[in-house]
Amino acid sequence: MCFSAGASFASSGVLGGAGIVTNKKTKRIRALALTPILFAIQQFIEGLQWLSTNPSQLSIILGYGFLLFAFLLWPIYVPSAVMHIEKDKTRRRALRFFQVLGVLIAVYLFSAMATQPLSVAVFPRGLEYQIYIPFENIIVYLYIACVCGSLFESSRLILRIMALLLLISAIISLVIFQATFTSTWCFFAAILSLSLIVGMKWIEK
Repeated sequence: MCFSAGASFASSGVLGGAGIVTNKKTKRIRALALTPILFAIQQFIEGLQWLSTNPSQLSIILGYGFLLFAFLLWPIYVPSAVMHIEKDKTRRRALRFFQVLGVLIAVYLFSAMATQPLSVAVFPRGLEYQIYIPFENIIVYLYIACVCGSLFESSRLILRIMALLLLISAIISLVIFQATFTSTWCFFAAILSLSLIVGMKWIEK
């Protein structure tokens, strides 16, 4: 498996186009429907990053742009979007926990971004966003638990299926693509977000 600028740009185009079409058809669950579009923007940034492989100021700016999505947006956005459409009170209480956990993770990661230097390394199968994060392994596990756990907590079957696939992709990324985990798991998650478009009619029920 090899990731590249072409893969990032192609996924960005598919996600963006499909996401725009879906958003025109739904209003009630727009928070979830926006997910593919947000992933499209993130993948477009990474496509540009692939074209800026030499160390440069542009590469660092693109790196921070990518990490704003990975570190700050997703751990807060996913639990919040799921809770927005959840009607079951018990599940909503659990989702509030994941929402708070996501905020804490985002604040912690933002502090690392604000205080530690960033560099981007190019590997044959991905990009490594090199930034020092204290207790990084613990944070990674909490991040996965936050994102996947909030989807597992949903009463919608399609979101629980997505959570399982997302968890499997996280394990694969950790085991096979450890050095490029952030880039690789975001790519897998972006592709999996297409399931939101396919399953939109079941989510809206």
